[in-house]
Amino acid sequence: MLARVVLVSLFILSNAKDDLLNWSNKTVGTQSRLKKGKNQAKSYKGPPHIIFFLADDLGWNDVGYHAKARSLIRTPNLDRLAYDGVRLENYYVQPVCSPTRSQLMTGRYQIRMGIQHTNFSPGETLCLPLNETLLPEALRWEGYATHAVGKWHLGMAKRACLPTRRGFDSFFGK
Repeated sequence: MLARVVLVSLFILSNAKDDLLNWSNKTVGTQSRLKKGKNQAKSYKGPPHIIFFLADDLGWNDVGYHAKARSLIRTPNLDRLAYDGVRLENYYVQPVCSPTRSQLMTGRYQIRMGIQHTNFSPGETLCLPLNETLLPEALRWEGYATHAVGKWHLGMAKRACLPTRRGFDSFFGK
């Protein structure tokens, strides 16, 4: 299946664990695999798969679907995901990563939680308020499998702050 939502941390939210495990085999590889993956995606009738890439300090022309031939950076797999999915390109971000990530995960402006200048580094003693419902928690209630890869930076001060305690089924990163 191809992703339906696309925008380095990687958040994978899938409605079917078996489809998620087979996703890379169906969509990346030879041209025949690509065609097969596209046909399967068109016949898929379930809730959308969501793959969200959040990249700190990414320049506009650092991905091929923006730069076209103007960049030395080639991103054919990201380009295909972007063309076949939905691109979210107008998002209000902060100069440090934790407030931006908190907005994505909670759907609330960071200033409403008082963390507009906070960066939850791995050694920090604070974390995103535990009373906030996060996106992966809400999607799990709807039957999605949720996985995160990369930089968390929303706090690791105690077990309750960890990604696997905040709605993600699995997490690989720091």
